[in-house]
Amino acid sequence: MDTVSRVGVVGLGTIGAQELALWQRAGLDPIGYDISEPRARSLGGTTRIEELEPAEALILCLPNLAPSGENSMQAFDHFVDVAQRLGVRERLIVIASTVPIGFTKHFAARLGRHGRFVAHAPERFDPGRGTELGEIPRVVGALSPEALEATTNLYGRAKVPVHPVEPVEVAEASKLLENSFRLVNISFINEFAELCRRIGIVAADVIDAAATKPFAFMPHQPGVGAGGTCIPTMPRYLLDAAKDSGVEMPILRDAVNGNEQVVKRVAEHVRRLLAAGGVKRARILIVGAAYKPNYPDARASAALAFSRGLAREHDVVVFDPIVDAKGFPEDLPLVRELPRDQQFDAVVVALGNEHRRTVGMHRHAGRRAAHGERHRGLQRARIEAEQAPPVPVGHVDLRAIGRCGDAPLRRAEPVREQDAREALAVLGEVDGVERRAEDPVASVLDHAGELERRLAAELDHDAVGPLPLADREHRLDVERLEVEPVG
Repeated sequence: MDTVSRVGVVGLGTIGAQELALWQRAGLDPIGYDISEPRARSLGGTTRIEELEPAEALILCLPNLAPSGENSMQAFDHFVDVAQRLGVRERLIVIASTVPIGFTKHFAARLGRHGRFVAHAPERFDPGRGTELGEIPRVVGALSPEALEATTNLYGRAKVPVHPVEPVEVAEASKLLENSFRLVNISFINEFAELCRRIGIVAADVIDAAATKPFAFMPHQPGVGAGGTCIPTMPRYLLDAAKDSGVEMPILRDAVNGNEQVVKRVAEHVRRLLAAGGVKRARILIVGAAYKPNYPDARASAALAFSRGLAREHDVVVFDPIVDAKGFPEDLPLVRELPRDQQFDAVVVALGNEHRRTVGMHRHAGRRAAHGERHRGLQRARIEAEQAPPVPVGHVDLRAIGRCGDAPLRRAEPVREQDAREALAVLGEVDGVERRAEDPVASVLDHAGELERRLAAELDHDAVGPLPLADREHRLDVERLEVEPVG
């Protein structure tokens, strides 16, 4: 093949826009094509396939999901039809989308005379991380040595690290393996977190401990499930290949099914917390709606599915300053700024975006604060809240008014004398009361209401009443200045 001087990008969605920018930086004057007029116009592209005629290479960034969320290759079917309007020439066609094993060979055959030079270079873009597409190594496979060399040279001109493989099925399978590996680990860590919750330990503590091993361990964090258009869906192609080959893959199948159940399980945790506090229909603030941290796309979002599930029984408000409002459910209230003048019965951090740092739980104190598991500190707070008895209506739950920044949180321990002295020293002298100098623990318990009011003042929150402390069977988390009943 001759050297490529101009590139066409087919499909200008998330990946297509990145590919277009990649070739613009490489100086190859790319032509963008999409069937959506608004999308094509926004990126300076076209909806006329004929305008791709000058391109010596076409990068296909086509969707592999139907609007319903099911795996579908209909976009490729459409391209096969419209490609016949292009003149027949030596043109390299590179599939950048994730595809089933064996698809590239079948697709090239359907292209006929346009399918002489076909390669597969599956994208590995990681939205929200701040890494550009061109910085991520690309696995490249092709149907001929000429197509493999041409694709390797093409991405080399954009300074993209390339790993060529043979046959092309290796490239197809490698992307499915990457997605499946991620899904299996996410599903497993969510199962593990549920076990930890049941036996009364914090999953994040265990994960942190295991992560000190310098080899053969990769920490994953629990959450409301894997969302998006890759991790929860592409492993189905691997399961299809296994079925066609007569191979059982029970671990992967269970991971796919288990991921779909995580949203329901976490939602049930929140329902139980609210029910334990006597709340039948709650006002719930959910932080995060996209499928991935620090990214606006809400397609196939687990956080959004979680919100919609809770909204069937409760009054839900979603706080997400960056999520794309286009396509967002109209029946689900979305706010861009933290509703500081409102009270909520529960605050659930469903997604670990940067903006979660702006959420001060003390400003939304209600009967119960429930937290998602994606952030380690919030996971601890959620589990400790679950283990404690419900807080009666009209009393403040100190867990609800604690700060929830990035500082690690200590597990609450039984009240020790030194802890009590530290707590009293931090909060200052309690005016108008006689402290038992010989028994600081008793002082903490005797004056819990006053301590709570002072803590509320520290956190700029109006306390609504004292904690219902009845005896000395309590524990104190000095770092967060919390006094809480032992569950």
